[in-house]
Amino acid sequence: MKTFLHGGDLGDVIYALPAIRALGGGCLYLSEANYGREPLTAARRDVLVPLLEQISYLQKIDVHRGEPVDVDFANFRAFQRPGERNLAQSHLACCDLPLDLADDAWIDRPALRESGVRFALVIHRTERYRNPLFPWKTVVEKFGRRASFVGLTREYLDFVSRNGSVFFRPTKNLLEMAELIADCRIFIGNQSVGYALAEAMKVDSVLEAYPDFLDCMFSRENIIQVAGGRLDLDWITSRLSPSDDAD
Repeated sequence: MKTFLHGGDLGDVIYALPAIRALGGGCLYLSEANYGREPLTAARRDVLVPLLEQISYLQKIDVHRGEPVDVDFANFRAFQRPGERNLAQSHLACCDLPLDLADDAWIDRPALRESGVRFALVIHRTERYRNPLFPWKTVVEKFGRRASFVGLTREYLDFVSRNGSVFFRPTKNLLEMAELIADCRIFIGNQSVGYALAEAMKVDSVLEAYPDFLDCMFSRENIIQVAGGRLDLDWITSRLSPSDDAD
């Protein structure tokens, strides 16, 4: 069984999965060595691991205790090319793999879906990588009744204080977040772990792109990437159903 090692941010681990799958999958070790913003502590692993356990090509997930590994992603940032490569491609390049392996879904969306559409739109916005030109207030005014914010309470409170009221669905781990995103029609968010999950399942998405560091730009038809302030609201409306318009 091939072994892999990662110690980056939660989203970085999600973006490493296309490379892991292409190399046949195996055991993913999580390291607290910290080459992300925060180390993968036990608390952060509790957020991540329930989702990883649902991925068929990961036969084992464990804490790294110094075991030798076949692939260490510690150097993936050396392959970053913001504006040219997205984070999944940076991990693929780190392994000398074709970059187009990030074009297909790498998390099985049907396996995470529950009982159909629970929220027409799912929103996730973190404190980092914000674009002040993104028309969030317009999104909330037009679609807020059909939307749910997912993530942390502090993220939600900050969002509604700036943009207006939407329903809040707290999520205790990435599996819960991924299930809600899998069940939605459209994901809207910034360059966050929520967007990494939407990208992994190729969910229809609107990305609040951060112009100073464009490392989450993917080429697919069912996405709008907003680096300026213009957003095609008709594109969103066209992907919704009248039955989604419920209080």
